Amino acid sequence: SCISIDGSAWSNLPKKIDELLEIFLNRAGNAPITFFINVGRTSHSESEQQYYERILTVLAAYGERVSHMSGSFPYGLEEKVALHKMTNARHLSYINIYDDEVAPANPRKLDIGPARKTLVALETHGCFLNFESILVQTQLTSLHIRRYLSHGDVTVNMALRLLAQLPALKQVSFDLMASTTDVRGMDHRLELRNMETLILASYSGSSVSRLLKKLRAPILQSLDVTEGPAAPGRDWPSLYEFLKISQAPLEYMKVGAFSDSEGCLLDCIMLCASLHCLRLFKCRIDDCVFEALTWADAGQKKCLL
Repeated sequence: SCISIDGSAWSNLPKKIDELLEIFLNRAGNAPITFFINVGRTSHSESEQQYYERILTVLAAYGERVSHMSGSFPYGLEEKVALHKMTNARHLSYINIYDDEVAPANPRKLDIGPARKTLVALETHGCFLNFESILVQTQLTSLHIRRYLSHGDVTVNMALRLLAQLPALKQVSFDLMASTTDVRGMDHRLELRNMETLILASYSGSSVSRLLKKLRAPILQSLDVTEGPAAPGRDWPSLYEFLKISQAPLEYMKVGAFSDSEGCLLDCIMLCASLHCLRLFKCRIDDCVFEALTWADAGQKKCLL
């Protein structure tokens, strides 16, 4: 059973859609439910709000049958959506939409619910999370926690906890909070044995660099790292050391706000023998770097990419 609701034009939907949904779900028997919903903008009339809340109430009653849920909702609907009732879900995606960039004083936290044997993919955008409910989802292979404007709360320490307690992860994307707090309780590198795709971003501070210093990913195929704003002279030794100790068969690398125009960037590329695609943005790159990408050294014209 597949349900797709676009709330950008509530006036085009049947007035008794909640009753129609209930009839449809009853007739579908025990068939798994795939559920896509876009509630749309944050400002709704009272009648519109009552309308989509009735829809969510019906769907929540059938939560155990939900296999795949993807939705965008105005901030504050976490309890109505009731992810904790979707105990057999395999894929969950939740986007919070806000009126402005100011974070709530006492934010509501999104609770994923109890540990499941089925949940393999979780994606959140702009959510304040009950991380304890994520840490018990040990079968996850894909985890994406992204910020929406300034909303989000993944620290370096929490990122390490998630990576350590969810060893099955193959694909990860974290937007990290700026933090100067030392990484606690770990004096060695955490080996990400199953990690194939790693995306890390921090738009202030040095959170990405501090996290990379604690990781090793021996089978990594795709790496995307952004840390800004760029600081003149910073050579990102943490990226070089991460690549050196991982010795991964990296095929794709995207680097943002990389300031060192010569030495460290080329050193990083030289460590990636399987690299097919390199993307750079917000980087100051001299012509000599592009020339050097043509060959490994002056006496051997060997393409690096």
